[in-house]
Amino acid sequence: MIRISIINILLLVGLLIGCTSINKDVDIAIVTRTQLGIAYLSAGNYPAASYHFDKILLAEPKNGIANLGMAVIMRQQKQSCLALKYFKVAIRSSAINNTSMRDYYLDFLCSENISEEMIELRKEEERRGLNCQNISKIS
Repeated sequence: MIRISIINILLLVGLLIGCTSINKDVDIAIVTRTQLGIAYLSAGNYPAASYHFDKILLAEPKNGIANLGMAVIMRQQKQSCLALKYFKVAIRSSAINNTSMRDYYLDFLCSENISEEMIELRKEEERRGLNCQNISKIS
């Protein structure tokens, strides 16, 4: 499932962040909150995950992992407008700009029928053979 793979991506990126050189207390807090947010998200505890991702976004509004986490939470809570806002920031983050995340984003756009956003992704995704009919079948 795409949801499972996006959580795995978040876990991997969180672990990689934990292994990088950390520069002071704020950075340590962001790494810790990222790991907590990912853990709560993967456990389905959306309020706790949201709390930690919100704290990260107060310090780093363009943090890709926190924005992606919030997008996943907002999507699960059926808040499409907020999910789209968070996805737009997350998709621009080079730290998580990969195929699985883009597939998850395209699946969200297709499910919400957000065509102006899909137009941008569709050309690239069609080259890979993806469209709204088969994107949700990707695991």
